[in-house]
Amino acid sequence: MQRWKGLEQVPEGWGPSIVTVGVFDGVHRGHQHTVGRAAQRGVELGLPVAAVTFDPNPVEVVRPGLHPLILTAIVIGFGLLVFALTLAYRSYTVLRTTQMDEMRVAEPVEDRG
Repeated sequence: MQRWKGLEQVPEGWGPSIVTVGVFDGVHRGHQHTVGRAAQRGVELGLPVAAVTFDPNPVEVVRPGLHPLILTAIVIGFGLLVFALTLAYRSYTVLRTTQMDEMRVAEPVEDRG
């Protein structure tokens, strides 16, 4: 996993990749779906996956003082995003799904007897 703080830090020759863009101030179901879909396409196409996020929140730039509450600190949010993207990528590689309901079907049935 690499972290770049601007386009100028992207390595020369990075090449094609799957990119998801969002504020990613937490990892709610919408983020999970977006990140999961990016990971799925990355696996299918054999391309690296990248996430573009913003600090500060774009609303703060456009309308200072009116931005939504910050759900998680940028460092924690980045860690959550990295974890979610890695988990989704690995889940799709192994289970061919990033959907939690489909993953539950793969869980072993407990012996209740």
